[in-house]
Amino acid sequence: DPSGLHRGEKPRGEISVVTVGTHGQELLLEGKGLVTFKQSQSVVELVMLLCSQEWQTSLQKHAGLAFIELINEGRLLSHAMKDHIVRVANEAEFILNRMRADDVLKHAEFESHCAQTLQERRDEERLCDHLISAARRRDQGTAGRILDKVSNILSNKHGAWAYNEAAR
Repeated sequence: DPSGLHRGEKPRGEISVVTVGTHGQELLLEGKGLVTFKQSQSVVELVMLLCSQEWQTSLQKHAGLAFIELINEGRLLSHAMKDHIVRVANEAEFILNRMRADDVLKHAEFESHCAQTLQERRDEERLCDHLISAARRRDQGTAGRILDKVSNILSNKHGAWAYNEAAR
């Protein structure tokens, strides 16, 4: 370059941070990084950029120790998240087991209540059958006595419908 500046460099007096790839290509410009991330067409594209060897090599070359610390923090965060997920999963399993035990207990109570209700209904049905049978027997006895009285009235020679030969 005739001005003596390399690609991505600004004239002296201005500071610019440009993430440059191994072949000199600009991976990310200062101030435009967030815009680049926001303009990414998809999450896959963003992940591919962040995971690319070119990106990691450039970061390692230009950021050095900060990159290594970032990786270590990522590992620590990953382990912490794993531990947290395991704890949450264990707690969820404990809660689910307790809920299952409650369900079993409630089911047993429900079955017991159903059996008790069924027995009560059978007892009520037996009582109703007994009352109906008693009422039928009573009605049959009453009907028999009334039939005897009516028959007696109709057939008695001193009754109102007696056949009186003297009246003829």
